[in-house]
Amino acid sequence: RSTNATLPMGDGTQSPDEFAKAQSASTGLPERMCRANMKKNQFVMGEMRRILESLTRGLDLTVLASGYGDQDYLVYEDERLTFADVWAQVGAMGALLHDRYGVRHGDRVAIAMRNYPEWIVAFQAITSIGAVAVALNAWWTTDELEYGFEDCGAKVALTDQERAERLAPVREGLGLSVLGVRLTTDLDGVDRLEDGLRRFPHVRKV
Repeated sequence: RSTNATLPMGDGTQSPDEFAKAQSASTGLPERMCRANMKKNQFVMGEMRRILESLTRGLDLTVLASGYGDQDYLVYEDERLTFADVWAQVGAMGALLHDRYGVRHGDRVAIAMRNYPEWIVAFQAITSIGAVAVALNAWWTTDELEYGFEDCGAKVALTDQERAERLAPVREGLGLSVLGVRLTTDLDGVDRLEDGLRRFPHVRKV
């Protein structure tokens, strides 16, 4: 989509300049940074297929894990997850979404969190069961998140603490089931992801 096009805003549209100003006002980011982020997003979305093919070399994760199971796949601060760890979590999360939350082929499942390892696991788990992963901007306010869910139609979301707190005022109205990642406190109506994954014995690490 061209950055010169109008963008959705409630029941109407807004120009890229108006969008950048609104995002700057709601997040505190400089307008120039908001415009730069728009251009980066436009590039990434336009090249997503080529990016994913380059990252995986066109191979399914099962093939990669079979030969590199004990080697590092994800590194986050002092955490290290091997190919086998990640593949086990992908399978467990996919089963959890399907069995407990009723996610089926073509359903939208949203991801709204910072760049935790669970973001990658969630994307792979969602797409592995034929559902559609919807990535929502972690900078969004409650109103922006509400609009995003109404627009994409997702009824299940994986979020971190901050995003779960932002969704709290609108969660029930949206009819959302929320899986919380790395929660620091219990939140009403939010299920802890690690509790759900423990239902599946083939999970190697949670």
